[in-house]
Amino acid sequence: MFVSGIESVVKALAVAYGWPDAALQRLLSGTATVNYTGRAGGRQIFVKVYQPGTDLDTERAAMELSQFAAAGGVPTAAVIRSLDGSLIHHSDQTRFSVWEFVRGEPAGESGLTERQMAAVGRSLGRLHRVLAEHPAAQCTVEPASALCDVDRSIGKINKILAALSHKPDGDDFQTWATDVLRWRLALMPRITEILAGLPPLTCQILHGDFAAPNVLFHHDRVAAVIDFRPPRARPVAWEISRIGCDPRTVLRGEQWQRGLRLLAAGYRDEHNDARPDDLVAMVRAWVCYSATSIYPFDELVTGESLLADPLRTYARDRQQALVVVMNDLAKVEDVLRATPR
Repeated sequence: MFVSGIESVVKALAVAYGWPDAALQRLLSGTATVNYTGRAGGRQIFVKVYQPGTDLDTERAAMELSQFAAAGGVPTAAVIRSLDGSLIHHSDQTRFSVWEFVRGEPAGESGLTERQMAAVGRSLGRLHRVLAEHPAAQCTVEPASALCDVDRSIGKINKILAALSHKPDGDDFQTWATDVLRWRLALMPRITEILAGLPPLTCQILHGDFAAPNVLFHHDRVAAVIDFRPPRARPVAWEISRIGCDPRTVLRGEQWQRGLRLLAAGYRDEHNDARPDDLVAMVRAWVCYSATSIYPFDELVTGESLLADPLRTYARDRQQALVVVMNDLAKVEDVLRATPR
C-alpha cells in the first residue's frame, strides 16, 4: 500500500540512500507533492514525495532538464541519486526524489525588486541560451498565434458565465469574477488585433514554469531556479513575460518599468543571440495569454465554488495588472526598445 508519511520516507532513505540518520520535518509548501526538509548523510536535503497517480516518467524528464540547465551554469537545485543511481526512489510504500537543500526564498509579497529583476534577467538569459542547445527540439521562428487561441477562450468564458448564472447564491468574489469575464469578452477583438500585430516569435525548449514562486533568491541573487517542467518547445516571449510581468511586480508601477528594463538588459548580456523581437513582444504576449486565460475562474464551476484566499488574491492581482499593462502598453514597449544592446 502506498504511504506518503514521514516514517516511510525515513526508512527508505536508510535503505535506498544509505542514510540511517535521516531526520525530516514537513514543509507547508507544494500542491502536487508532499515536501520535507532535514538532514541526512551529513547534509541538508529537500525531499519531494509524489502522490499516487503521478506520472513519474514526466517527473524524471523534468529533473533531467534541470540537470541539463545546471551543466550549463544555471543555478538550480542539485538532484541526489539513490545508491542504485535512480533519480526517483519508487517502492510500494512511497515514491520520492531527493535534492540538495537550497538556502533561498522566493520574491516577497510585493513582487520582485529592481535588483531581483536584473538578476532574474541574467539567469533567464543564460537558461534560454543553454536550453537552445537541448536535443529535444531545435529553435524555430513561429507565428505568434501559438501564444493563445482567442476563439477557444471566448467559448470557455461563455460556458463559465452560463454556469455562474445558475449560481445565484455566489459571494462577492463570484460577482466580481462575472464582471471580469464579461470585460474580457468585450476585450477579445482588441486581443485579436494585438495577436495579429505581433512578429513571428522564437520557439525552443524552456523551463516551462518560470514564475516568481520558482525562483529562489539569496541577498537579491538568484540562488536557484526550481520546479522545471518536461522539455517542450514554446515561445521564448511567453516565458520571459511570465516573470517580467509578474502581477505583483507590475503593480509596483514605475519600479516595475525600471526593473523590466534591467531584466531585458541582463537577459541580453547573457544571451547575445537573443532576438530583440522576443524581448519587445513579451508585454503584448503577456496581455494576450493573460486576457484569454480562464484560470482560476474555471474552478468556480469545476471545483469548489469558494476559492482559497491566496487564489482569490492572485486572480484580483492578475486582473488589476492586466488593466495597468493595457493602459501603459506603448510606454512599456518604448522602455524595452530603449534597452541597450
